[in-house]
Order: sequence, then structure tokens, then C-alpha cells
Amino acid sequence: MHTHRSPHSIHDIISSSQPLLLIPHACNPHYHHSQPQAQSDLLLMPLVVRMVNDSSSKARAAAGDVLRSLLSRLEPPQMDRAFAYCRAWLERGGGQSGGADAALRRAAAQTLGFVAEAEAGRFGRRLGEVAPALLRILQRQVGHC
Repeated sequence: MHTHRSPHSIHDIISSSQPLLLIPHACNPHYHHSQPQAQSDLLLMPLVVRMVNDSSSKARAAAGDVLRSLLSRLEPPQMDRAFAYCRAWLERGGGQSGGADAALRRAAAQTLGFVAEAEAGRFGRRLGEVAPALLRILQRQVGHC
């Protein structure tokens, strides 16, 4: 018996690297793009993981584009939560080892770049929170050269 899958099923989207913005529609056909706040917690982590770890450069780029778009639409409470994740990743990824630490640092750096882009001049208030961790990471990298 052949089962017909929706052209926007999660399996099809993930396995073929179709635009990740289709995921909410696959989960909920009544999803509306004007409600990113409600979906931000659901989408943020999978997008960041895919942006940093996917073997396909096209999938990484698409995830980054969708993450940038999502972050640009968030209200301050959701943006604060995304920033808190980045800060935690910097702190946990602050070790000298590669592997998981390096992936956490990449995730934090790339996501922080999108947060800074989305917040523009307002991002300056956050620098004091992440600058020490970024400086430690850079100093360790210079020390390894």
C-alpha cells in the first residue's frame, strides 16, 4: 500500500533541505508567519544546530537565512532568550578543547552576529555581557598559534 505524504512533510523538508520556513506549516497548517514569537522557542535550536553542523553548505546557508529572518522579527523577551542561549554557549564553549566546545562557540558567534544585525544600535547594551567571554576565546586562539 502506498501512502501519500504531503509535499511539506517534516521528513521531506529535512531530508531534502527544502526551505526551513516550511517546517511550521508541516507541523501546523494554520501557522501564520506573523507570529514568530510563539514559534521562536520551537525553531531556534534546530536552526542553530543545522546552521553550525549540517554537512551541506546549502542547508547551513538556508538555516542561517531563516535564523536571521526569525531573529529580525522577535520581540524583546524572545530576543533576550536567544541572547541568553548565546551567552551560555560562550561560557560552556569557553574551554580549550575543540569538538563540542568549538561547535558551541561557532553557534554563539554566528547567532550573536544575527542578533546584533537584528537589534542594530540596541545591541551595544549587550556587549558588556559577552565581551569578556569573546576576549578569552580570542586570547586562547592567539596563544595556540
